Amino acid sequence: MPGIYIDQEKGWVCDASDTDCWLQVDLGASRLITAIETAGRGSVALYYVTKFQLRMSQDGSTWTLYGQNGNPKIFDGNTNSYDKVLNCLETPIATRFVRLYVTNYVSYPVVRWELYSCSTDPIPTILSSGVSYTTEDVLPISYKVPRSARSATPNDIVDGDPTSCIRIPSSADSTVDPTVDPTVDLVDPTVDPTVDPTVDPVNPTADPTVDPVDPTVDPTVDPTVDPVDPTVDPTVDPVDPTVHDPTVDPTVDPTVDPVDLTVDPTVDPVDPTVDPTVDPTVDPTVDPTVDPTGESNVDLKFQLEGYVVNGYVPIVSLGEIGIQCGDQNVQAMVQENIPGTCSPIFKVCSVAEGVDGCRVNCSAEMTTQKFTMQVSMMSFEHIDASLCEVKTVY
Repeated sequence: MPGIYIDQEKGWVCDASDTDCWLQVDLGASRLITAIETAGRGSVALYYVTKFQLRMSQDGSTWTLYGQNGNPKIFDGNTNSYDKVLNCLETPIATRFVRLYVTNYVSYPVVRWELYSCSTDPIPTILSSGVSYTTEDVLPISYKVPRSARSATPNDIVDGDPTSCIRIPSSADSTVDPTVDPTVDLVDPTVDPTVDPTVDPVNPTADPTVDPVDPTVDPTVDPTVDPVDPTVDPTVDPVDPTVHDPTVDPTVDPTVDPVDLTVDPTVDPVDPTVDPTVDPTVDPTVDPTVDPTGESNVDLKFQLEGYVVNGYVPIVSLGEIGIQCGDQNVQAMVQENIPGTCSPIFKVCSVAEGVDGCRVNCSAEMTTQKFTMQVSMMSFEHIDASLCEVKTVY
């Protein structure tokens, strides 16, 4: 609405005879309001608001008067028409509609204002093998979504793009080397897995079954077979069929030592107690399927930090693909650090399927302005399960 912003020359004014004088703004979406700044007329004229109240609404119909400790809050406004006054909300509130109600003024109820808010979406930290990954940190290869052109980052689940996701490792990954990219050819890393090796890259329409040098060659015919007499064994000497390999004595056992016929070839001559069937480089007490760091990496563990809304932890929606929303697959708890105490308090959250994904509801009343939530997502059956969007719901 032109003319009412804090840095505009003029402000909004209502009729002095109006006993229900208010100014309303629609933020377009729910935002976390943290402060309000006001100013008067902005000229030599002494027109400004000295006291006001705020009302909030999510739908524009049902309004709640902003207060603290159960009492309506009356804000101190301006003392002149040009200086700005900033009022911080002790308890930030999530809302879409805001109304400023004038309760006292000088000369005329004139106001210029600015609302300060921040995104209510929580900030994620991915936890993997004792390492914390934030914002644009590149995650280990086990979190990369198959067929994705790049590695995953924590921001992929809060960027508003449902196509950028983080893969949820599966129990099937316990025998997979997490440092190896499954989309890369181990023999030749330069091989493009999306290219059909049977197709001629120069001439894709060429028939791969036809010899390009001699098209008359039948690729189905074995060139080692005599075309005149297919029964002829090419390994047999046609002059003397009894001769096969003149350098080999068929009566001699190649596994027997020709010098000492009593030597057992399966026994180590240096240490007869050594079992030749056991790999000496492998520790038989170590399970090769277990990560030596102690982390199995068969789930997605992450931590969310966000703002408390109206004194409670907001509902968090997890936009996941490929897993069922239930306590067996999704577990969450919220942490509260109470001033004056040594240990934080943990409260278990419930999970249930919602219209926009798996919803985590902690129903926890908080005494602080921020909360920390810890979430673990497991995929037992679907290797390609992913988490794509994390957001708060009101």
